[in-house]
Amino acid sequence: MPEIYSDVTWSTFLYFPDSPKAFFDLIRNGNVKACVLNASTVHSIKLLNLACLKASNLPRKTRTIFTDVIYYLSLTKSIQDSLKTFGWNPDCGACLLCLEHDIDPFQWLQENSLKGTMKGIEHLNDFQDRCLIDKRLKTYQNKNEISIIFETVFSSQYNSKGVEGYYLENQGSYRNHHFPELRRAISVAMDLCYQDLFSSKKYINIIDIACGSGEAGCDPYTQIAYENHLRHCPGMYGQ
Repeated sequence: MPEIYSDVTWSTFLYFPDSPKAFFDLIRNGNVKACVLNASTVHSIKLLNLACLKASNLPRKTRTIFTDVIYYLSLTKSIQDSLKTFGWNPDCGACLLCLEHDIDPFQWLQENSLKGTMKGIEHLNDFQDRCLIDKRLKTYQNKNEISIIFETVFSSQYNSKGVEGYYLENQGSYRNHHFPELRRAISVAMDLCYQDLFSSKKYINIIDIACGSGEAGCDPYTQIAYENHLRHCPGMYGQ
C-alpha cells in the first residue's frame, strides 16, 4: 500500500459547533470515497449519535473506515451494536492498533470486545503528569460528562488561549501523542479496503472525522489551525 497521502486528498473534519453544516457541504460538493471515524470520536453517546447521523447520510458508495489507538480502545462490540441500531453497518469495524504491546489487533478485538468503553485508558499514565485533559478524561467515566469536557475545554479554552497557551497555563507541554499511532491505525484500515478505494485509480477524497485527540491531517485542537489547514490545501471542500 502506498503512503496514505500520496494519492489521496485528506480532509480533516473536526467536531466544533459548525461541524454538521461543514460536513454536509463536503458531502454535497466533494468526491468523497471514504469516511474515516477515529475511535476517539465516539466517546460519548452524543458524539456517537452525531456520527451515526452523519454516516447515514453518506452516499451508498462511500466506505466507512474505523480506526482506533491503544489509548482508548473505544469501538467495542457494544458501540458497534449501537451503530447498527442506527442502520449503519461499518465496513471495517474496529481496527485496533496495539503497538505498545505487539498484540494482533484483530485477536485483541475478538478477546476483548465486551469490555468497557474506557478500558485501556490507563495507558495514558505517562502523559497524565503533563497533560491536564488526559487526567480529566480518566476521572470522568460518565459519557455525558466526557462530552461536556470536549465541548468546553477543547472548543472554548483551546480556541481562546491556543493549545500551547492552554498547556503552559496548566504547567504542561503540548504534543500530539496520538499522531504516529493514528497514522499507523489509518494505514491498517486503509489497507483493508485498498482494492475498493484505489483500484479505479481515480481522484479520491477521504474525510477524517476527529474530535481533537489525534487528527491525522492537520494541526490538532484549534479551530484556527483547522481553518489555516484548509486554506493551504487545494481541492478541499470541492475547491
